[in-house]
Amino acid sequence: MAKERKQRIKRTYVDGEGVVTGHPTEGVQVVRHVHLDDDGEEVGAVEVDLTKLIQPLVVRHAAFGVNTRIGNAGNTAKSVTPIEAAESLAEQILAGEWGSEREPGLAPSIFFEALVRAMADAEREFDLDAFKNKLTEMAEDARTEHVAGISKGAKVAYQIAQVKAERAAERMKKLEKAAGEAEEDELDNI
Repeated sequence: MAKERKQRIKRTYVDGEGVVTGHPTEGVQVVRHVHLDDDGEEVGAVEVDLTKLIQPLVVRHAAFGVNTRIGNAGNTAKSVTPIEAAESLAEQILAGEWGSEREPGLAPSIFFEALVRAMADAEREFDLDAFKNKLTEMAEDARTEHVAGISKGAKVAYQIAQVKAERAAERMKKLEKAAGEAEEDELDNI
């Protein structure tokens, strides 16, 4: 009887210059699923050339992906409420960032923005995409520990607080406007 082999999938993305990453980056052109057996040997691969997709199909896939990611963020929230997690991810997507796996209590968009600001304040060159690739290549525990360590440094922690304060102020403005426009009878059923 033949040994039953379990298959794993290694998901990669290839940009127009042939650079392979573990997450979709700007300029991604090919999605590649490599099927591996228990020994890590490739047993097959499926590639989709995104440049060949027609625009309506791209929009439908984007809508499905964004909807799924926001739903997952809310469903898996641990250190924040589901709506806070969903809002945070929506902000991240609208800021043009895909991000990495969510670090507990800190939205990737906040962390990355704070890191970029801290590096700019220190007048240091910093390649955010290269840093994201580095994180992607790390094991999950190592990545979490690395991000946590960076976040605790005084310069980055200060910038994280700044970004959070700015975003909180923006949310307060929206809430203040909404409260001012709310119907008076909104509080009648309490």
